[in-house]
Amino acid sequence: MKALTLWEPWASFVAENLKRYETRSWGTSYRGLVLIHAAKRPPVEAEYMPCLQAIARAGKCAPYLGADRLGAIIAVAELVNCCEMSPTLHFPDEQGIAIESRSALEIALGSWQIGRFAWELENVRVLPEAIKCPGRQGLWNPPPEVIEQVMEVIA
Repeated sequence: MKALTLWEPWASFVAENLKRYETRSWGTSYRGLVLIHAAKRPPVEAEYMPCLQAIARAGKCAPYLGADRLGAIIAVAELVNCCEMSPTLHFPDEQGIAIESRSALEIALGSWQIGRFAWELENVRVLPEAIKCPGRQGLWNPPPEVIEQVMEVIA
């Protein structure tokens, strides 16, 4: 099991199933369970306000952004795919994610640019209580005691 730290409110967008793809400048071959960690950095309203407007336009509810989520594991998901982004896919066997086929909401909640990577997340489950834990950059190994706590909740 791995963990991925995201700034808020993007971690909550994933946890609340508003964001199916995490967009990154780098790809990964890892597939499996990934803990969604909300960074300790407080949300910056100017950065996420366009996202909240896109959520409202899509007729969805904005997620809870409580301070208790900062610096904590807030959800678990399955990382099922990671593909490089391309403008379009011309052949069925071509590898990659077509940017033009993403929803307006997904585009608004990520950084969709040619050459970046889309990490496809499925079976996202929000944890009933956030589990405090220091985050890290990259895809990281959570401490065994955090994995135990998560497994107790999702089992």
